[in-house]
Amino acid sequence: MRIYSFDYSCLISTICSSISSNLYSINRNTQLTLISTCFDDCANDLQITWEIYQGDGQGSWNKFNSILSIDLNSPSLTLTKEFFDDDNNKQIVYWRFLVTYLIESKNYSNKFDLKINDQPHGGSCTIHPLNGTVDTTFTINCSNWIDDDGIKDYSFYGLYTKDPTKAVILNSTIDSNCEVHLPASTDAETYVHIHVHIRDRFNSITEYNLSSILLFTNLSILSTIIDDLESSILENDNPENVEQLVSSISNILNDLHEQQMEKLGQSISVSSLNERNSLNETFETIVSDDIPAEIEQQMIKQASIRENLVMHLMNLSVSSLDNLTSQSAMFSDLTQATNELTSKTSVYSKTI
Repeated sequence: MRIYSFDYSCLISTICSSISSNLYSINRNTQLTLISTCFDDCANDLQITWEIYQGDGQGSWNKFNSILSIDLNSPSLTLTKEFFDDDNNKQIVYWRFLVTYLIESKNYSNKFDLKINDQPHGGSCTIHPLNGTVDTTFTINCSNWIDDDGIKDYSFYGLYTKDPTKAVILNSTIDSNCEVHLPASTDAETYVHIHVHIRDRFNSITEYNLSSILLFTNLSILSTIIDDLESSILENDNPENVEQLVSSISNILNDLHEQQMEKLGQSISVSSLNERNSLNETFETIVSDDIPAEIEQQMIKQASIRENLVMHLMNLSVSSLDNLTSQSAMFSDLTQATNELTSKTSVYSKTI
């Protein structure tokens, strides 16, 4: 009788973290899809059956017999994140998924064992002072966070009331305490909502909300703040530092762009020209004659800054998936104002 071979895996490999050769970890609030593959030209009439077991961590397994509205007879098995968080299942830490192939009257089985990874818990974070300017050093202290797998890092974000869905990364560190400076706002006064992501070794995250900070911005020096941020980015090759700085300057540039569009009430595009005799004429704004020259020059400068930063990001090394994800987010932020991109920036943004 012919012998067949099989393999199994997570559909998205990064979701399942290997603990040992026979045990994987998955975060509780994650959808799981397992795929089992039969090699060696398996027969078309093979029968597939999935069985689910609950474990006690001591090697004892009990079959899970609850009625499920999922297909248990296909090469893949998908369980939504609600499955693991169900009231009847949330106390279960260990799960086994057994897939059996029936081929030519012979059974072939594979098992996939999972440990549910819970989020860090039990701690708190504080921030001081509760108001200040872009020059103020804010101190964030996090303490008493507990996780069986150990805390991997802490990431600190600022949310501005003007766009509560847009987070600006302030810092990311393995230390539970850090000092941050808040990015400037285009408003003289604004509340910044601070929240912290506490992440364990297997990337399960708890989000903790801190008190809102009242931020004062001296709008008369906003241009200087932008220039300083640009210089800091262009002189920095550390991906984490660059991410924080780009997040800050993008927040300002995009807010300024929105304000300019509201004043103009029309679309404007900026395109790169061929070489000109003057370095100050690298860009040309295609607008109607009644556009104020001051706004036109502001947009040309902002387009130049975006191009410089995009070119710098293109040269940064990418050493991990986290780096790639953050770099993609930075490109997205810098190219958000599509009618404020030079032709060079536009070309590069399409290749990202």
